Amino acid sequence: MKKSELIFGIMRIPGDFLAILAGFLFAFWLRNAEAFSSTIGITPLKLNLQFIPFLKSAALISLIWIAAFLLLGLYNPKVKKRGLDLLWWVFISISLGAMALFTISFLLKEEPLSSRFILIFAWVFSIAFVFLTRYFILYFQRFVYKYGIGVYRLAIVGQNGILDVLKNEAQENKNLGYILVGNLKEEDLKESLAGLGEIKSKKGLDEIIHIVSDEKLASKIIDFCEENRVRYRFVPNTFQSHSINLEATEIANIPVLEVKKTPLDGWGRITKRLFDLAVSFLLLLLLLPLFLVIAITIKLTDRGPVFYKHKRIGRDKKEFYVFKFRSMKAKYSTGEEFSGKSDEEILTTEFGDTKLVEEFKKNQKLKNDPRVSTVGKFLRKTSIDELPQLFNVFQGNMSLVGPRPVVEDELEKYGDHQYHLFEIKPGITGMWQTSGRSEVSYEDRIRMDLFYIENWSLLLDIKIILKTIPAILRKRGAY
Repeated sequence: MKKSELIFGIMRIPGDFLAILAGFLFAFWLRNAEAFSSTIGITPLKLNLQFIPFLKSAALISLIWIAAFLLLGLYNPKVKKRGLDLLWWVFISISLGAMALFTISFLLKEEPLSSRFILIFAWVFSIAFVFLTRYFILYFQRFVYKYGIGVYRLAIVGQNGILDVLKNEAQENKNLGYILVGNLKEEDLKESLAGLGEIKSKKGLDEIIHIVSDEKLASKIIDFCEENRVRYRFVPNTFQSHSINLEATEIANIPVLEVKKTPLDGWGRITKRLFDLAVSFLLLLLLLPLFLVIAITIKLTDRGPVFYKHKRIGRDKKEFYVFKFRSMKAKYSTGEEFSGKSDEEILTTEFGDTKLVEEFKKNQKLKNDPRVSTVGKFLRKTSIDELPQLFNVFQGNMSLVGPRPVVEDELEKYGDHQYHLFEIKPGITGMWQTSGRSEVSYEDRIRMDLFYIENWSLLLDIKIILKTIPAILRKRGAY
């Protein structure tokens, strides 16, 4: 671990302490401010509470909360908590401390804990101030990354679609704190790891991310990393994706590992459904004017239905129709309400291009589809054509986040992992859609879908939804 990372980690301790203390002091000031108290209908503080004793008590409480942060892992430099994760853990940590303070104040009824107002507002302001302080430190850390201070020299080993995604992200997103110093294929290292040694000696090497397909090679790279004090991280293959979600038990003193099922059972499924209902209903109300504009535009530019429905396979292998805004010209569209022909038949008879047919069979999409209308190209690039799937979410045959809904012809590409795909409802967006969209291979989609299914949480859904917005704006892999 780099010294700069340790320094920034240490900075968080006094930063959190001062932020919590500031929360208490601000709450104390508000409780004594006559103008504020009268505004909210509370009389100014009548307690014989002096500032210096209060300051000492608040400082002691702040130190206790810092200790709670330490126990909850908020100062572990290996745990990267940012954005919603950071806000959530700050909220939980301070709330636990606040609950303890409320209990003590109720039992003892002694100063300075006798003012419930101060405790409530200290809790609220401490959460806000700690989060802002943490964010400022993180912003400063990202700022110095731009000058090469504290960055990790990264080498990526692998040879599939995930490699390109990681490579582009490491090069373009300076906030990650990486400088890409090497990009090797597994086959380049099977006989010798000299390539990694050369990178380390010439450019320096702090971290390797390995997209694993050869587990024997992974073992050798791990030994190299341990010997050279290089951090090793890996993107698991399909089997390893299963193995990540393990629970250790013991039978007759023999350690046994159990692959845990998806958290989307029981209350997890209920929580996800309630979230889908609330968000989809709200979005449908907000987007209704946009839907009307798009519908009129489609009608004016190409006669035919506004919506296009396509048969997909969802949870428990049940078939349903996905709704989209029609992006193809009506004469080239498939389905019963149109020509009734398949995609392959239309591409063959209308365009006579075998390469187009082969590309469609491989990806179920065409990068430059001649059937798409001018308006349709815009709708696809911006992913606006997908918005009617909110009706599917509200109906209950799709979710906001989940695996991509597939057609029957795609099932063979998922092989023996089909049953995992149908454990949950498909989603409008998902992990692979925010990681390159159409540029991600089927193997990588399966890998990401398995990880999502076995590691679901409501917070993960929110993060994916928020990441979908910049992914759409970048328009990478959208066609």
